[in-house]
Parts: sequence; structure tokens; C-alpha cells
Amino acid sequence: MTSCWRYGVLFRSTILLEMLREQHLTEAQLYRAFPDGIFRGVLLRSVVDYLISFSLVERHNSGTLALSETGNRLLSLPGPHRIRLQIEILLKETAPHWAALACQGREALLNYVDRNIRQCFDAAELSDGYGEEVVRWWDALAARHREFRDIALTEVGRTGERLSVDYELARTGKLPLWIALDTSYVGFDLLSCVSKEDERPLVIEVKTSRRDWNSAQFVLTRHEWISLSGHPNAVVHLWSVNSTPAKRCTLHPSEIGPHVPRDSGGGEWQTVRCAFANFHPDRG
Repeated sequence: MTSCWRYGVLFRSTILLEMLREQHLTEAQLYRAFPDGIFRGVLLRSVVDYLISFSLVERHNSGTLALSETGNRLLSLPGPHRIRLQIEILLKETAPHWAALACQGREALLNYVDRNIRQCFDAAELSDGYGEEVVRWWDALAARHREFRDIALTEVGRTGERLSVDYELARTGKLPLWIALDTSYVGFDLLSCVSKEDERPLVIEVKTSRRDWNSAQFVLTRHEWISLSGHPNAVVHLWSVNSTPAKRCTLHPSEIGPHVPRDSGGGEWQTVRCAFANFHPDRG
């Protein structure tokens, strides 16, 4: 429901809730009370649908509309907090993609959304100021989406690791050890062997992206680089799972080395971001 992200609907819904708290009406009675279908300048249907869809009112067996527990709680709040609670309900129930922008900061989200959504945040007094309550609200939203993002990153990472497991099995005839399933501390994901004829251990770090090859990037940590560059047989598998079949590239540390920063002065690098486009897919 895109129409629910409108301040006019949210604000008038609180007025209608106050009416329904005073007297229980059926939907038919409510529509007869506003024969033109307009409630305070907004389509009555939009307001009623919103209240029912998001469980702010309930239909009783008698057909009347009555406030739910959430509806009663909303009316117990002061003005801006009423809108704030409705925003929280909408974020939970509609899961808009733009909510993840909270991880990048308040302005990143507010500058992205359209005027109607921005007006909802303005009315909830969330668009500016540094009050403790406002800061805590934005931090909580960002924390939820960081968790979702971490889950998504783990899922795409496992996709690439499984592709590498299958690739190594076909290449060597032996099932590699999926180290990353058991520990994240050793600095690589799989332990395979050099070839069918050469059983010397081969350590593999897997980097995966849902983006196409030309826009994909991977992040290499200092710990991973030390593990790879210090092992006599090590490679990195890059996977772009944007297409079917997925695109792959096998890199040796010597190929990655020119893209790795050097420590300078008293500083130490910890992570480096590198573009897939620096390398050609379907090699190795």
C-alpha cells in the first residue's frame, strides 16, 4: 500500500480513531456519514483501509469497527509520537527497500524518499534535531537494517562458497573442506588440493557479489591477505552471481598484490576494497 505513506492519511486516521473511540460504527454507517466519500479532504476509503490493514481497528462480530490495542495505544501518545508510531508500524509491515539507507545516516534516507514520505518524518519530528530520543530512534532503525544486511551478505557469501566447493570437486575429483562453515578465524574459506595429481593443500578465499562483473567489488582484510600471501599454494575465487551461469575468476596472490596498500608511518591498513573489473572472468 503506497497510499498509506501519506501524512494526510496518517493524520486523519487519528481523527477517525478518536471518532470510533467515542462511538462504535459499522463501515456502512461510516460511509453514510460521509456520502461524498471524503473525510477531511482525503478519501475516506484510504483512511479506513489503512486502519483495518494495519490492525489499528478491528471488526467485531456485530460489524462495528472498534479500536484495537494498538489503536488505543496510539491515541494515548502526544501528537508527533502518534505519527512516529505509525511510521514504525509501516516500516515493519511494508518493509520498504529505502529503510536500509538508515545505515548511511538520516539524511541519506530523507534525501532519497519522495515528498509524501518525507512529510511523514517531518510530522513525527524525526527529520532534524539531536534530542536523545530522536538519535535513539534512528540508531535503532539503522541497527535493524545492519542486521538484515549482514544476513544478506552471509547468504550471498555462502552461495559463492558452495559454487567453489562444486568447482573444486569437479576440478580435483576431491571434496574440499569447507573451513568457513566451522570457523572464520583462519583467513580462508576452503581447503582443497593443487590438482588431481598434486595433493598438496590449496587454500581458497571466496569473494562473491550479486552485482554484474563490471560493478562488483570485494573487500579483502589484512588477516586474509596475510593468510593467502604467506601460504605456498593459495588462490582467491571471485564469483559474480548476477547471471546464470555465474561468472568466476581464480586469482593468485601475485595478481592481487599490486592492489593491496602498504603500511605507512605509524599507520596500518586493515581492509582494501577492490573491483572485480580489475580482473577478467572465466579464467583459471
